[in-house]
Amino acid sequence: MKNDPEAFHWNKLDAFPGTPRAYNITVQQHNGYEDCIYVISGRNQQGETAEFLKDIWEFTPRTGEWRRRADAPRSVMAGTGIGFGQSHLFILSGDDGENFFKADELRDNHPGFLREALRYHTITNTWSSAGRIPMNQVTTIPVMWDNRIVIASGEIRPRVRTPKIWSISPQSHSEGFGAVNYCVLFGYLLAMVGVGVYFARRNKNTDDYFRGGGHIPWWAAGCSIFATMLSSLTFTGIPSKAFAQDWVYAIGNFMIPVVAFVGVYIALPFYRRIDVTSAYEYLEIRFNRSVRLFGSASFTLFHIFRMAVVMSLTGLALAVATPLTPEQSVLLMGVLSIIYCTMGGIEAVIWTDTIQTVVLLGGALLALILMVNGSDGGFSGSAQLAFDADKFRLANFDWDPSSAQIALWVVVVGAIGQNVSSYTADQAVVQRYMTTPTEKLAARSIWLNAIMTIPATVLFFGIGTALFAFYHSHPERLDPTITTDQIFPLFIANEMPIGIAGLIVAGIFSAAQSTVSTSMNSTATTIVTDFMRPFNACKTERGYLISARTITFLMGVMGTLLGLIFVNPEIKSLFDAFIKIIGLFMGVLGGLFVLGAVTRRANSFGALTGAFAGTAFMFYLWRFTKINGFLYTASGITVCVTVGYLASLFVATQDSKN
Repeated sequence: MKNDPEAFHWNKLDAFPGTPRAYNITVQQHNGYEDCIYVISGRNQQGETAEFLKDIWEFTPRTGEWRRRADAPRSVMAGTGIGFGQSHLFILSGDDGENFFKADELRDNHPGFLREALRYHTITNTWSSAGRIPMNQVTTIPVMWDNRIVIASGEIRPRVRTPKIWSISPQSHSEGFGAVNYCVLFGYLLAMVGVGVYFARRNKNTDDYFRGGGHIPWWAAGCSIFATMLSSLTFTGIPSKAFAQDWVYAIGNFMIPVVAFVGVYIALPFYRRIDVTSAYEYLEIRFNRSVRLFGSASFTLFHIFRMAVVMSLTGLALAVATPLTPEQSVLLMGVLSIIYCTMGGIEAVIWTDTIQTVVLLGGALLALILMVNGSDGGFSGSAQLAFDADKFRLANFDWDPSSAQIALWVVVVGAIGQNVSSYTADQAVVQRYMTTPTEKLAARSIWLNAIMTIPATVLFFGIGTALFAFYHSHPERLDPTITTDQIFPLFIANEMPIGIAGLIVAGIFSAAQSTVSTSMNSTATTIVTDFMRPFNACKTERGYLISARTITFLMGVMGTLLGLIFVNPEIKSLFDAFIKIIGLFMGVLGGLFVLGAVTRRANSFGALTGAFAGTAFMFYLWRFTKINGFLYTASGITVCVTVGYLASLFVATQDSKN
């Protein structure tokens, strides 16, 4: 594509608000919300008088705003600085001005510049020492090459340059996992496999395998719904989000009790009345078999990708807490999930979900207490620091759907869309409706999930805020080699008591396995129920049970292999990535169910047209816009329903009277 000179032009921005200066360091880095430019130190000279500056200013290109940040420990005039990782700046050289006026006097006896590197963390707004360096080379530019920082040439003292080139690689300072933690981790994971072995004997047919024979206790089913929606990404993604930003996303979780009314009073009675095994049986009753197969295939595809995303992102997060590589973590999660889910069916999934819920919530509460106690000023000091940094902010009042600081209306609309889709169109949730003995008990399980969401939200967002306070108090304990999403695992590995750390890491593994096993079982349910039974693919019930186990195994293998492919350390937010995956698939599925429920005029032609239009629109949002992923599901529902209804008016079919 040819460059159009007319398309480029200069804009005048607000003037730099700091003291005029030269020889400053200017670098780019992410501040938790978006990429920013940092202007650090420098020298202000008026005639024979020179002021050596220590201040640092942050400029946000999107808004054009300047903000002053914490001063550097000393002047680093004419030094070298570079952004490293997701939130650190390294200052690798600089003149503190101590010998500035003695250059002619000292000449070759000049000792050179102070040989200590500094690091600045953009989220906690703190400085700390990065250690002693062999040479301080100023007035040069550092560059990244093969994941290392390279400094070429530069002045080693006034008017003296060096030909030397240095290559620098920041090192991780993990405390190590230890034998006790390993024993706890693998003991816990093997116990989860034991649950699958135990329940394998109780599965006599597909009703047992897919619905637990309808005798699951309501509280266990409620914990399972909670764990399904919680997932390991909630345990690591939400604290990192609150650590880097604020509590704005918490409003989305507070929408769950509101949407629970839809689940209890609309979706649950309907599904119990028609006594379905697959949620997509409804789409054939309401429209036709083609719509049912489309819905079931979309759900299956979504959960294969969901398994891959959960395992790969959890593996990345846990790489800092254990010596396991992300790929090894993915394999461990995938293999163990395949074993106990293939054998035990839905009962194994629900009971491991229940155990995982207790372990995760208990471990999270203990971690929160340790963070607060380890911060300067304890609870009151942590709370005051968080208030001063605006970490408890619950809402941004603007209308920009693409802003990095997500608007309140985006969170509310997006969360309602996501949860309506989950309670009405997600087989993983709907399947739980059918596992309890009665509808009344199933309703209790939905309410239990909704009620547990509130304290869990406060707990996990509170952990993120407490992490901010803890590492603001101890910036030297931050690890520049990790991603923001690894901040909670870093605390678990380095600050939690031996044994407890292993248990919490095991809980995170188990949470990921819970999500994966749920996906495996629910996709096997839809394939057997929607693709095999209508065509009499098996002659006996035992044949369907064998097929269910085989498909569960294959789904697990596919998800694990994709998880190995999806490992990507460049992802800046697990939470944002997961939200986009949910939105891309669940919007259309939710739209089909809403379309069928709110109007009798909709028909099969309109439903399929709306589904394809919704899919195309979601792809457009993902590839060609900066719309926040939180809006994907609501957008998909809206387009699917609108286009589906209009298409039904133009082309009438027999099923439009249903």
